[in-house]
Amino acid sequence: MFSFYANAQSKIILKGKLIDKETSKPIEDATVYITTVKDSTMMNYSVSDKNGVFKIETKKITVPFFLKIAATGYQNHQIKENSGTENKDFGVLSILNKQIELSEVVIKNEAPPVKIKKDTLEFNAASFKVRPDANVEALIRQLPGAQIDENKTITINGKVVDKILVNGKPFFNEDGKIAIQNLSADMVKKVQVSNTKTKEEEMTKQDSSSNTSTLNLTLKEDKNKGVFGKFMGGYGTDDRYESSGIASYFKNKRRITAIFSSNNINATGFSMDDVFDNMGGGRNNGGMRFMGGGGGNSTPTGITRSTTAGLNYDDEWIKDLSAHTSYNYKNLDNENRNKTSRAEFLPTGNIFTESESASNQLTEGHNLATEFQYKINDKTNIYLNPSFAKTTTTSNSAYQASSRDDNNDLMNENSGISNSHSDSENFQNWMGFFRSFKKKGRYFNASLQNNNSRNEANSISNSATLFYQDATPDDIRNQNVLSERANDNFYLNLSYSEPITDSLSLSVGVRTNWSKSIDDTDTFDFDAATGRYSDKNELRSNYFETKSTRISPTAGLIIRKKKLNLWASLGTYFVEADNHSDYLNTKTNLSKNYALPEANVNFNYNFSKTKNVRAYYYRGYSLPSAQQILPVANLSNPLNTYIGNSNLDIGKNHYANFNFGNQNTANLSGYSIYSNANYYDSSIASTSVYDENGKQKTTYVNISGNYNFNFGANWDKTVKKEQNTFKYSFKLNTGYEFQKGFTNAELYTARIKSVSPGVSFSYDYGYFFTLRPSYNFTFRQTDYTNYRIDEASNREHNFKIEATNYIHKQWVLGNDFGYNYNSNISGGFKKDFYLWNASLSYKTKEDQWIFKVKVYDILDQNQSATRNISATSVTDSQNTVLKRYGMFSITYKFKKFGMKLEEEKAPEKAAEKVPVKAPEKK
Repeated sequence: MFSFYANAQSKIILKGKLIDKETSKPIEDATVYITTVKDSTMMNYSVSDKNGVFKIETKKITVPFFLKIAATGYQNHQIKENSGTENKDFGVLSILNKQIELSEVVIKNEAPPVKIKKDTLEFNAASFKVRPDANVEALIRQLPGAQIDENKTITINGKVVDKILVNGKPFFNEDGKIAIQNLSADMVKKVQVSNTKTKEEEMTKQDSSSNTSTLNLTLKEDKNKGVFGKFMGGYGTDDRYESSGIASYFKNKRRITAIFSSNNINATGFSMDDVFDNMGGGRNNGGMRFMGGGGGNSTPTGITRSTTAGLNYDDEWIKDLSAHTSYNYKNLDNENRNKTSRAEFLPTGNIFTESESASNQLTEGHNLATEFQYKINDKTNIYLNPSFAKTTTTSNSAYQASSRDDNNDLMNENSGISNSHSDSENFQNWMGFFRSFKKKGRYFNASLQNNNSRNEANSISNSATLFYQDATPDDIRNQNVLSERANDNFYLNLSYSEPITDSLSLSVGVRTNWSKSIDDTDTFDFDAATGRYSDKNELRSNYFETKSTRISPTAGLIIRKKKLNLWASLGTYFVEADNHSDYLNTKTNLSKNYALPEANVNFNYNFSKTKNVRAYYYRGYSLPSAQQILPVANLSNPLNTYIGNSNLDIGKNHYANFNFGNQNTANLSGYSIYSNANYYDSSIASTSVYDENGKQKTTYVNISGNYNFNFGANWDKTVKKEQNTFKYSFKLNTGYEFQKGFTNAELYTARIKSVSPGVSFSYDYGYFFTLRPSYNFTFRQTDYTNYRIDEASNREHNFKIEATNYIHKQWVLGNDFGYNYNSNISGGFKKDFYLWNASLSYKTKEDQWIFKVKVYDILDQNQSATRNISATSVTDSQNTVLKRYGMFSITYKFKKFGMKLEEEKAPEKAAEKVPVKAPEKK
């Protein structure tokens, strides 16, 4: 259903060296590129190295072409050649500085494909050819060093993009997925990539301390005035449906966008993929996955009917006062059936539990986020970021479970039904004041932050827990549980930086935090005489409260050199925590005071513009909660009684990471090496003792000596040959984790090893065809001591391939195929499955209407099977998944932008003389 096009071409090499004409010093990071004389089509490009040397490898050129040179601070330079059929050395090329002495001048330069400006990599969108109807996602895929995975996570030059902006502002939210899928590529003038900065770093013009990237889309001036939109509706088999729409109004700094989406095919956000719309929540997003250590990428289980709507508003009300507001509404109705098999490893004998459940959950939420920034002057900024969220959740479920020992003897059975309703509210605000001074490096900033949340829940549960191994009485409940949880946190941060030399600064600061949390539970038993839940059950009612005050003064040094940036600070962590409980009319109070050293080191060294190393170290602490530290019983779970430990200490850990990256923009290749490590000199862990019925009694202890470490690498390479573009990438992640703890009063240790290599490839043939296969393998093994088993292991294979054919400009055929295999899924769960999706669409010549037929899970094999290996258990689980369906959809697009501005007209048009109007007759 697809084909390759390949042409063998003879190669030539064009090379030379660039120097400053006045100083004779080499010019680094200049963009050197070749274009045709006829229509200025870019054929290839390179970037000069630190010695000013450039080299372009390209096919033989039989038509006249320009060799063009663009560098920041220098005049553009070009050389015309009639043809290029042999290697050529242009020798040493002297480039002139830009020196402008006129009082007023307008300079028009042709933008090079890539520019490097300090810590920002800037791509000229017009230099990267995409289909006329392509969105921004297609444009980003063409950028050197850029990758987009199946979850739409963007990685550029080995760094994950965690913030996407449009003209410097969020588009609904900073993850940017709505922007890259719905803005058309022809609207974008520049794509800028820089290291993500905190607000403090941004306002005080400090260098970034993060290891992630921010992507900013700068729109063309003529595309920044107008309206555009897209609406889609579809209906299919099994009453499957989807609809979505987006409409935007742009006028300079004012931007208003509305979105809407409704479907019952598990697309819980807003997505309008060009090939598959909302199908399956993404291209080939299968259900089988492997998780380890209690983690993993969590995806929604079951089948969800969702309705979402949103409004985004950006504007500059008065000069230097900008505003951003976004409102989102969601309504989710989720149904799921779950089947779980769990093996709990104990020194005295293992426990095997089988369970099944059916649930329905309805969630309705409102979220309002605002952001205001006022630039008082060039050195003073005020920032305000309040947000409010309100969520209502109604759920009901039915479940049953049974546990057996090694002899297959029944230990307990548990079944019940429950219905609950909860209301939650959350208010957050961040206020910042930033002031920099005339002396470079001197600044002061102050910020105040609050986070206030409330949750009220009302649930009714009817359950029966039966015990079989001894005379323990059965636990029968018919109860109404009322709970209220509140959390209030306030933060105040003050810092001041004073330069000692041009490259050395001293910083001092203080961070304060006041917090209060309340957990209040009242339980009422059903009174058959009155038919009401009126008998308060004191054993299962409790009240917990925690208050803490933290003060952390710090002092540090900041070194800023051309290649080296170092931030190092030392401080003291002062905390006073008061814990209180009220249980069975007995009040318990416990106060703890801590004074501990703090340290933070951030190191960044740039060997060149494309090669750097980063390292980070942090000393961290975590306070125990009132439930963990107060010796008060919690009997809410019939199979697990919790009680705190008054001797519990604070959690302490050391965290460090390392990253080395080398991205060769000239050769369109790069690699990165990274590692992360955690050492816990005091971690807070739960420990359980099991009785003969499998019922647990759990408390909390401190454990010293746990650690984890992971190491990984990424490599990618792009090759362009005429209309053919090839991208190769390889990734590897390895991990080792050492855990020890107590279970059934005995010490255990577990050594967890994992390795996960992956390869991917993409091929683009002009506008006509794309192919993206990928393969990932994961192996994980846990070796135990003090257990009746030696080890548990798992292997997972994941293969995917995406193919998109653009036929005769108006037909688009998309195919996604995936294969997943999970080796040690227990009996009753299928180990592997195939997932194949297909789409065929027809576009009208104006690209205004799209008619589409698509089929999800053609082979009807989709399933959701997971395996979770922890230090004490292995859990296999299977949930309801979306099965095969077909759908027909219609999409309507519209756009209307203002006339192009004079400076963006073609050069020959801009150079035309403007007729002079004759003077009026007097």
